[in-house]
Order: sequence, then C-alpha cells, then structure tokens
Amino acid sequence: MAYKLSIRVKYALSLCAISISLTVIVLLIFYLTAQSDILRLKTGLQNQFITQYEHEHVDSAKQLSEFLSHFFYDYLYRLDIEGMNQFIRNIKSAMDITTVKIMDLTGKVLTDGTPENTSFGSYIDVSGLQSSDVPVVISKTGNAIMLLFPIEINKHKTGYAQVELSNEPMAKFLNNQAEILNNGLSNFRDMRVKTGLIILLCLIVLSIILSAILSKRVSTPLLQLKSAALAVYNGQTPQPIPVKGNDELSDFIGVFNEMAVKIANYTQELEASVARRTKEHDDAVQIQRVINSILRIAIEPDTLKQKLQTILDLLFMVSWISLQKKGCIFLTDAKSENLIMAAERNLHKELLHRCSSIPFGKCLCGRAAAAGEAVFSDCINDMHDVRFGGMAQHGHYCIPIKSGSRIYGVLNLYLDHGHRRTPAEEEFLTAVANSLVGIIETGIAIDAINQSNQFIHTVLNSMNDALVVINVDDYRIVEANEIFYKEYGLKKDDVINNTCYRVIHKDNVQCDEITHQCPVARTVATGGFARVEHIHHDGSGREINVACSSSPIKDSSGKTIQCVYMLRNITERKRMERQLEQMAHYDSLTALPNRTLFMDRLDSALKMAKREGYKAALLFIDLDGFKDVNDSYGHDSGDMLLKEVAARLLNNVRTTDTVARLGGDEFTVILPKAKDRESIAIVAEKIITSLNEPFQIKGGTCSIGASIGIVTYPFNDISNDEKKIETILKHADIAMYEVKKSLKNNYRFYDDMF
Repeated sequence: MAYKLSIRVKYALSLCAISISLTVIVLLIFYLTAQSDILRLKTGLQNQFITQYEHEHVDSAKQLSEFLSHFFYDYLYRLDIEGMNQFIRNIKSAMDITTVKIMDLTGKVLTDGTPENTSFGSYIDVSGLQSSDVPVVISKTGNAIMLLFPIEINKHKTGYAQVELSNEPMAKFLNNQAEILNNGLSNFRDMRVKTGLIILLCLIVLSIILSAILSKRVSTPLLQLKSAALAVYNGQTPQPIPVKGNDELSDFIGVFNEMAVKIANYTQELEASVARRTKEHDDAVQIQRVINSILRIAIEPDTLKQKLQTILDLLFMVSWISLQKKGCIFLTDAKSENLIMAAERNLHKELLHRCSSIPFGKCLCGRAAAAGEAVFSDCINDMHDVRFGGMAQHGHYCIPIKSGSRIYGVLNLYLDHGHRRTPAEEEFLTAVANSLVGIIETGIAIDAINQSNQFIHTVLNSMNDALVVINVDDYRIVEANEIFYKEYGLKKDDVINNTCYRVIHKDNVQCDEITHQCPVARTVATGGFARVEHIHHDGSGREINVACSSSPIKDSSGKTIQCVYMLRNITERKRMERQLEQMAHYDSLTALPNRTLFMDRLDSALKMAKREGYKAALLFIDLDGFKDVNDSYGHDSGDMLLKEVAARLLNNVRTTDTVARLGGDEFTVILPKAKDRESIAIVAEKIITSLNEPFQIKGGTCSIGASIGIVTYPFNDISNDEKKIETILKHADIAMYEVKKSLKNNYRFYDDMF
C-alpha cells in the first residue's frame, strides 16, 4: 500500500537524512584519519624493529668478518684450486653462509667451491693476503649480508673474496614483531569503533529532534499555502496568509496573496465573459437565419415591394437589436433625386403622407442618402425635419443602400428612445443594406427592360450596368452603352456588328442554351426573360463575375426580334454572397456545416436512401471531458480543441460523408451510403480511437473521449417514416445520452436499446 506523506513529514525526513549524512561523513573522515595514524605508527614501529635488528646483525657480521679474515689468511695460503673448493664447501656447511666466491676486479668468478671452475688452473697463489688488519667491506642486499675481503691473486692480480650471509632470520623476526603489533592495533581499533558508534547514535537522536523542530517552522506557511491554493482551485476567495519574516518564502506568500485577489477578480470577469459570449453566439445564430432568409427572398418571384416588406419583417425578428416593429425602405428617384417610400411597416398616417417623398439632405434619411453614410439618432433632435404633434419619442438607424457611389435608397428603422449605438448593430444593418442592392437593381432593370423599344437607347445609357442590344437572328450587337465599353475595356469598332460570343467570350462558335446556359438563346427559345450568372473576361483578360439577363424586344406581331442583354459586374457581390453563405451554412469556428446545412444534407441523404435502397446512418457525437478543458485551460484552448476535433473527424470519414457541428461540443456525421451495420461500427471505433489520442493545445496537453449515438435508416418501424428527420435526430440523441450515462467513450446503436 502506498502512503501519502505530508509536507511536514517530508521536510523532517529530508533534514534528518541530511544531518545523518553529514554525521556519517564526519565520522568516516575521522575513521580514515585514525587509520592513517595507525598505519604511520605501524610503519614507524616496523622501521624501528628493522633498525634495531640490523644494528645488532651488523655487529655480528663485523665479528664474523674478523674471524673469517684470520681464517682466510691462515688457511688459504698456498692451497690449490681443489683445496680451495673443498675449503669453501666446508665453510658453507659449517656456518650460515650462502656463497663464497673469489673474483678478480672485473667481477669474474675464479672459484666458488665447485670443481668445474678452474679459471686459474689448478694453482692459485694467494701469498699476497695481508694480515687481519685489512678492512673488510660489509654491505646488505635484500635478504643477505655480504662481506668482501681484498686479496692478491698470483702476485700480480688483485681480487677479492666475497662471502654472502643469509638474512632469513630478519624476515622471521619481522613477522613475529608484526604479529605482536597487529594484535595491539586491533584492540585499539575496536575501542575506537565502539566510541564512534556511540557518538553516531547520539548525533542521530539530536538530528531527529532538530529536524522535527525545523520542519514544523518551515512547513507551517507551506501548509497554509496549500489550503489557500485549494480554496482558489474550488473558486473560493481564501483568507490572506500572514507574512512573517523577510525571506524568499515571505515574499512568495505576499505574491500569492495578491495573486489570489486577482484570480477572484478574474473569475468574476470570466463569468461575465461567458455570459457575453453566449449572447454573442445566440445573436450570430439570428444573424445567420436573417441573412439566409434574405438570400432566399432574392430569388422569389414576388414584386420588389413585396420583397422589401418581407425583409423589414425579418429585421423586426432580430431580438438582439432593440428595434421597434416599424420602419420603411426608400428608393432613389433618378429624375427628381428624391427618396421615394417603396415599402413600409406600421408607420403613422402622418408619416406616410409627409415622408412619401424626401429630398436628399432633408431629415435623417435624406442626410444619410446625401452623405452616403449611416446616420444614427437616439432621440428626436434637430435633424428630425419631419415632425407632427403627439409624435412619440424614438431613435433611428438610417442606412444608405448603395453600390459604389450610387445611392439606391435608404433603410430606415425605428429604435427605442435612448438606444445606444453599437458597431456590431451598424455592421449587420449595413450588410443587410448591401444585400438589398441586388434585389433593387434587379427590379429596376426588369422595369426598364419592359419599356417600349423607343426608350431602349435612353435606358441603355441611364443604367449603371453594361447593356447591349443583340439581333436574335445572327447574334450581332447593334447597340451598347458606355458602361459596357468601360467595363470591358473595348472600343465601339470592336463591338458594333460583331457577334456577342466573339466579343464577350472570345469564341468563334455560337453559344447555346444547353451547353452554355446562354440567356439570349433561352429568350429566343421561350420568348421571355432569362437570367444566368457567368464568368467573363474583359479586353485585358481580367476575370469578371457577371449577372447576365436577357429581355425580349418584340415586333407588333409578338415575334422576338432583338434582346436587351444586361451584364452586371457582381464580383464584389459574389464575394459578399460567399461570405454570407459561409456565415449562413457553416460554423464560424470549425468551418464545418452548421445545423442549417446539416438538416438539408440529412434530408437529402434520407431521401436518397429510401429512393435508391441504400442504408443511411447518423452518428451523434458528444465530447467527454470538454468542460474540464474549458475550465482548466480557458475558452481559447477549448476553441483550439474543437478545431482539432473537427479535423480528426474529417480524417476518419469519406469525402461523400458529412461532418457537422451543431453547437458547443456536439458533432454529427452523416453516412449516406453505409454498407452494413459492421461498417458503421468501424467508423465509430475509428472516431473514438482518433479522439482518444492526446491534443496539443494552448496551455499544455489534454485528453478527451467521445460518446456516440448511432441511428440507421430506413427504420424498422415504418410508422416513424413520415417524420424521419425528427425521429432520427431524437433516436440518435437518446442513444448518445445512454452512452454518456453508463459507458462514456463508446458508441451504441439505438436499435440495441430495445
């Protein structure tokens, strides 16, 4: 079993270990020093014994040398070589002598007692031997003592006799003395070890007592820090920790106290930020719905006035702007340069009369049209030129509807009195006003095209778009306005009497309605209005997005003889539409399809599965542990995690499948053509395995899981097929929550629950 030690115990153990270690080191040094002293004492005593022994032995050698000197000089005189050899052997056997040699000065051995050595023949004259007063050389080598006697050999040669005495008694003597010395030193060493152990035990007890006292003093502020840190972790505001002393720990406690206060303040700010972000998300959802609805309105066959009134109703549904449910849309009258009220909702009768036509520069709407900029008012002020008795207090957003420098009208919305202007509101309303340009231009163009042929030339040059008149029998251009020449960078000689497909498409082959969706060909075929969008290239090769519309010009018999071909540069609008489309159908964080696009694709997948006999499946995914990541690392890290989750989901499905984010940490996967139940389970397992791998986010590494609910279509229960979308979403949600409640980090089929 593993035990969790408190910081106080850890400090005590650490200090105790350090003190004991230092004590052991001191005693070890003391022991090694004592051993060195003992070794020096032992060596000194041994040297003393050796000196004493050698002194006594050298004295014995001197006495022996005097004896041998007389002996040599008395018995070597006139002996032959054999006699000398025998003499040497007798000497060696009778005395403790190792060798006896007679040598010349070169070191050559003349005789050593062996019969084989006859260097001087059979006779050696040693008559030159002197008396015993001749000095004898005594030397010690290794385990022997050597005596050298100078002699005269055969009267003319000088040599010496060498006698070597054994030194073995010296070794025996030293061994005996060493044994006696070792016994004494062993007793002395045992006494020192016992004394050292007693000192060590006393120091250990003292270390434990001091460690306990010091650890309590050091760990007390740390334990207070721990309690305060736990309080901060649990979202509480801890009591300030008392600061004692003037050391680094006291400084740290002071910094911690300040940090705790800042964290408490930051927590309050974070809660406010979460509430604000939630509101912004809800507002963004409303914006997406409004923009998506405006895009649908633009293609409806209603009149311009009906479209504008519907758009006003949509704006009144946006809850995050405090709009009153009344307002109007003005259109610019090109002849009078007045604003003409084209659509309104819930305006007072007096305003309907007085504001039916407003000159540029008059009142708030006229000022917005004249300046080409939004005008805001939070109350009835001096800019309100149009007033009447009993008018209720209110404010205004007046947003110009413009394209470039041309003013198409003004969007006028009523606000509550005292409403505060915000950039987000103004940006949204400006985007709506810009989207109205296309709707208004289309209505104006259609009205202009339906005028009599006698006004064609006037209409061409009064329009803000490129217009050409084409003969339908040979597709030759007979008229073009100045905007066309300017927009396409062409000259009149390059255009008039040339075919439209050669001028616009740089092609020598005539277009047709089927392969090219040519609006002129469609007008010729149907005799009615036609509209498409193409990509054209101007004279320099620059790519232009163009909205092409064709309106017939008929003779008195009703036969189409010409077409008015309008070419509107919608490059900027296309860019804005793509941006609006992205906002309306895709999640702004992960770029995955949002709920709106998900519902559309799910409906298509279910219809195709029923029509073609395939099996479709929906995987409803909810992340496990995502809230902990948000709480621990912050929402920025949570957003990074959601982006990475989206990327991993896309890597585990086919390109024909759909991965969508419904909101928060909820994701869905549509499998429109699932082979069987096993293949669906394989996809779910791959997703879980992928999401179980660690994520690198801002602030560190985190791990999450995924709970997946799975529903297949067609259902086993045929009665549910009428509401298949609602049913499949409900069943997937139920299966997911069943996994969340019991298993987590797993998947479950709805059909397995019953």
